[in-house]
Amino acid sequence: MASGCVLPNPFRILAITEERPSVHPFVLVIVYAEADEAEKSFEKMKFNCIQRAHQNTLETLPMIYLTTIISAFKYPIFAASACGLWTVARLFYTWTYGSGHPAKRSLSSRIGFFILISLIGVSSYTTVTGSLALLS
Repeated sequence: MASGCVLPNPFRILAITEERPSVHPFVLVIVYAEADEAEKSFEKMKFNCIQRAHQNTLETLPMIYLTTIISAFKYPIFAASACGLWTVARLFYTWTYGSGHPAKRSLSSRIGFFILISLIGVSSYTTVTGSLALLS
């Protein structure tokens, strides 16, 4: 199920690639449009939002992968379900944030964060109980 997390990445990359020429028409890759430009142009604001959603997903993926794998040692159904739900929440997050209205991402962001915290808790429990079992 963890491999399913990367499936949305090509779509985010395509969305960024599609929006980039309207924001930065030259070859030099600039990650974000300047704040004053984004305030004046909805297209530049939308580009920044899509780019940030993509970047935020890449920042979160290592934690999702690690906690899913550790949790799966003891609770494979929970781990797969949580990872799948996180992926759906992240798709919704990208769609709402990428609309150019950052406030719309609030619900999907909270759902994804709750799932991440759940995975952290279960993976921590799995690690501690596994370690204690080895010591006894």
